[in-house]
Amino acid sequence: MDRLSLRRADSSRQLDLFSFVPAVLPRRQPAPEEAPVVLPFPERSIPTEPRPTDPTPILAVPEPAPFRIHDRHRLGQGSLAQKCRDNLAALTLLKRLESEARTATHEERAVLVRYVGWGGLPQVFDERNPNWTRERTELRRLLSDDEFRSARASTLNAHYTAAPVIRAIYVALEQFGFAGGRVLEPACGLGHFLGLMPEAMRERSTFTGIEIDGLTARLARALYPEADLLHSPFEEARLQPDSFDLAVSNVPFGDYRPFDPRFPKLLIHDYFFAAALAWVHPGGLIAFITSRGTLDKQDATLRDLVAAQADLLGAIRLPNTAFKENANTEVTTDIVFLRKCLPGEAPSGPPWRELAPVRNSVGDTITVNEYFAAHPDRMLGEMRLTGRMYRQQEPTLVPNGRDLSEQLAEVIRQLPFDCYRPADPVPAVSTAVSIEAPPAPETVKPHAFTLVQGRLARREGDALVILSSLSETAAQRLRGLIRVRDALRHCLQTQWQDQPEDDQLSARAALNQAYDTFVTRFGPLSGRSNVSAFRGDPDLPLLLSLEQFDRESGTATKAAIFRERTIAPRPPAPEIRDARSALLVTLAERGRVDLEHLSRLLHLDEADVLRELQGIVFLNPSTQAWETDDEYLSGNVREKLRTAEAAARLGARFAPNVEALRSVQPEDLSPADIDARLGSAWIPASDLAAFAESLLGERGVEITHSDLIGSWGVKGSWNVRISVANTTEWGTDRRSALDLLEDALNLRTPTIYDHDPVNDRMVVNGPATEAARDRQQKMKDRFQAWLWEDDARRERLCWLYNDRFNAIRLRTFNGDHLQLPGASHAVVLRPHQKAAVWRIVTVRRSRIAPAVDECDA
Repeated sequence: MDRLSLRRADSSRQLDLFSFVPAVLPRRQPAPEEAPVVLPFPERSIPTEPRPTDPTPILAVPEPAPFRIHDRHRLGQGSLAQKCRDNLAALTLLKRLESEARTATHEERAVLVRYVGWGGLPQVFDERNPNWTRERTELRRLLSDDEFRSARASTLNAHYTAAPVIRAIYVALEQFGFAGGRVLEPACGLGHFLGLMPEAMRERSTFTGIEIDGLTARLARALYPEADLLHSPFEEARLQPDSFDLAVSNVPFGDYRPFDPRFPKLLIHDYFFAAALAWVHPGGLIAFITSRGTLDKQDATLRDLVAAQADLLGAIRLPNTAFKENANTEVTTDIVFLRKCLPGEAPSGPPWRELAPVRNSVGDTITVNEYFAAHPDRMLGEMRLTGRMYRQQEPTLVPNGRDLSEQLAEVIRQLPFDCYRPADPVPAVSTAVSIEAPPAPETVKPHAFTLVQGRLARREGDALVILSSLSETAAQRLRGLIRVRDALRHCLQTQWQDQPEDDQLSARAALNQAYDTFVTRFGPLSGRSNVSAFRGDPDLPLLLSLEQFDRESGTATKAAIFRERTIAPRPPAPEIRDARSALLVTLAERGRVDLEHLSRLLHLDEADVLRELQGIVFLNPSTQAWETDDEYLSGNVREKLRTAEAAARLGARFAPNVEALRSVQPEDLSPADIDARLGSAWIPASDLAAFAESLLGERGVEITHSDLIGSWGVKGSWNVRISVANTTEWGTDRRSALDLLEDALNLRTPTIYDHDPVNDRMVVNGPATEAARDRQQKMKDRFQAWLWEDDARRERLCWLYNDRFNAIRLRTFNGDHLQLPGASHAVVLRPHQKAAVWRIVTVRRSRIAPAVDECDA
């Protein structure tokens, strides 16, 4: 990664360890065994020879050369205002390039590359900061609402890596013997690791970058259109195991765990190490910039996991100012170099799994990784207890005043030489593989296996990827599974379409034959080897449903579909007696109130249909769509009532809506039912300020609330701060009433500390703490009584609470009208199960298909 990151956890999907990366069609990816063959990137050129049908020749238009970062680009340099201007210029240019659908020129890429993200510029998004109003307005004009929210959220994580550090990493990699290969950057940001790659290495390398932020990924693609850049979280990227020669990145930092069942307990920065080991081939390299905690924390889970699979080639601790100019942040980081062990090779290298104490020049004893304790020269500064990244007085590496580039060069010369050996060359690709496969037909599902022109393939996107490097056994196994799947789908299709009995019997016999042939050679479908071979195909669960598998004995019994029909024929259309029965039929067939369909069923005008359905269907004034009573008279009924009343004032047709909504309004809660405490976010700040002034007997208290971080702030004028009520009656000599009020609003319990000069540490002052907590509790008790004393305030707050939190009426789902054609006749749904199915159908339609006439129940 070329960013220091505290990335949010935004991913919740499981990695598919058996997925194949699209390599031939439409773009190139690595090619390990039993995976799609990897072809080089096609040369980007425009033919200069005219086609036979062209009346005039086509002139060659050479594309810009690959972009390389030089010192003249001044990455990360300039004041905060200059960096903000650079960001705005890059975004303006990106929007223009996208609107014109063209590639950036070399000069335009020099503008894009100066984008530094928003990690060092959070003040741009502070609405209360008047100094950045112009820049904030310009940014809102450039970005959509979603893009603006994403940019604001990135202020915690968008910090890009300094160029001298990246160049030093490549110097070390060349010293290890790496001259080029397949390079993975799992959190590439703007792509600085690609732009700063040495020219000779870049010419012999292919680069795959992964970036979680969509806007940054678009900027990176504009900078490096020749690279393979994916917009995805690293944990969700579909990569081929053991397929990369090098993984290099500045990994994200954060106190959260991405979802990956392989490593459920690893924090995000540790996860990148464990996951990268899976993608790098044996003998490959990993060069990551990571948080100091990876090597220094007490929990050695990650170090034990990595040390069992890889050797530590070396580590360099950077001073906390290494990224200050570029990213406007002070953080202590480590560069960690690893080499994945070869099969059967025992891990070696220097010890680095345990911790050891070191003593600095001022006498502090600090625990660090045993590697740094044995090689203190690899720490480019001195460890001190002066850090404040996450807490006060945390260990940090302060600089020693020397030039960072010179120190990195000295330390790198002490690392190993020629320890990297490239993987075996990729087998030659046959001529048949280079033939372009046809586009994926609609009948082939995404990621499904299929046969094209007699060859095994898999759909990736809109293209078919030829699987040419499978062993003979694996290919025959896969072909057999495809034949069983296709026979099963054909058998189900004959039942669903209610084809003649002879056709159904023939399809069932073909399914039995395909299944028996496969099982005779490869065993049950649910066997581990068969499941692994077909993993990732969306029809794998359907295949496994063909068997009742006993894992203890390893035997399988055929399911009912091999013997009998399992999909019942579509039942006859229900009899339509009146408008109510017609409505049930419409809901079953369309999933919504369709007046046109109702008119056709009843042979009546829409006006007559509505008269018969009065009180059962309502026209929603917000959406202008007809809804059933259970749908319309649920949800936020207070808001719906206000909308209906406003609409009724303009037209009498909404008067029934008002009457029906009034009848379902939740009963108002009284003050006795409302738990209002200091710190409740729904209580207005003006009321809290009035309470503070009443408590202290002085005017001039200001209370604010930040919705973004959920924090309260309390300020008082001079006369308030010096008042006896603030310092004595409701406060103490160590904690004023204003401070105690702010603690209570932020749900903090006050604790008073004193400095112990003997042991040089902070200790709790028991009597002072007890006194402060006693005053705070009395303040809370007084607030409970004060809040409801005034009649006007009591009614206003009760209305506010009820309107905000007591406005929802739950919907009652009834699925009696569902016919569920195609469902198994062996299963009879109970009323509550039908209600659950109807709830799923309606929620699905409301989210993804509000305008579709047919509801796929």
